[in-house]
Amino acid sequence: MPENPRRRWFTAARSHTNYRPEPQRYPGLRPPDALEDGDSFDTVVRAVATAGLDLTAWIVLFHSSLANAHPELAVRPLGGPPQPGALCPSNPAVVEYAIALAREIDERFAPAAFDLETIGWATLPHHHHAKLAVPLGPSGRYLLSLCFCNACRELASPDLPGWATSRLEAELRGTAPTVAVDELISGNPELAAFQAARERTVVELVRAVAETVSARVHVAHWGEPRQAALGHAAVAAVADRLVILDYGQGGQAPGATVDHAARLVGGDRIVAGLSVCAPETPDEQTFRSVAAAAAALGIDAISVYNHSLVDRVRLRWARANA
Repeated sequence: MPENPRRRWFTAARSHTNYRPEPQRYPGLRPPDALEDGDSFDTVVRAVATAGLDLTAWIVLFHSSLANAHPELAVRPLGGPPQPGALCPSNPAVVEYAIALAREIDERFAPAAFDLETIGWATLPHHHHAKLAVPLGPSGRYLLSLCFCNACRELASPDLPGWATSRLEAELRGTAPTVAVDELISGNPELAAFQAARERTVVELVRAVAETVSARVHVAHWGEPRQAALGHAAVAAVADRLVILDYGQGGQAPGATVDHAARLVGGDRIVAGLSVCAPETPDEQTFRSVAAAAAALGIDAISVYNHSLVDRVRLRWARANA
């Protein structure tokens, strides 16, 4: 963190909050504890108000170490062991937690908007250090991302978990081809019904949060949308905007995911989440061209990632071109 006055390096051993949650608000699953300097969000709230700006509260919902402490609530890829760091959004206790968390922040800090990140299922791989040593194509990655915990099994036909596991094994052995995700889903009616149920789960959760809070609700997404069960059009119908995090995914060109989403739902419903970090944005020209392309699609809002990680040179790129 090159511009941080207190520390240059930070490693989070667990998820945390930047404020001190009120435990009585949570009948079941509770937010992770704050760090030692757990009142930093209060400082941000005051600074934003002093500057006359609107406050946006960014919440990372289900990508959380709470899944390590509560494996019964974690995603279980293909019904196997719980996935560390990934809560399952089909579990009622997880839904209750998400709504209570949004309600607390709305009532205590009165943000103008929420950015809800990871409100769906975990996508693979989540970051550059994830180790997938086998050559999985789009269909293989999608199958491996499917959760069949007890709550998800209630959404699926009885035979689907076994079929998904066998299909993935066949792809790994080379006896079944890797195909596009849409082709895989459309070729199996039981899988298509399961995917539709997963997407309805996400839509209903977004709707529940929107009905609970007074702030605008933005859904922030990175990764393959079918893995997360995030249907752009359906989510956009219940959220105020989609924040498309174009941080580099699957070797796509910078700006590709923003372009795809804008053409599906319209640029006026999109916030372009652009990175000034290396390596996905190697130079100012790359950032300038992606920001210009977003503007040409009718996108009038850009979220820049990430102030705490970059130096002043890259921050100047954002100020000059966003």
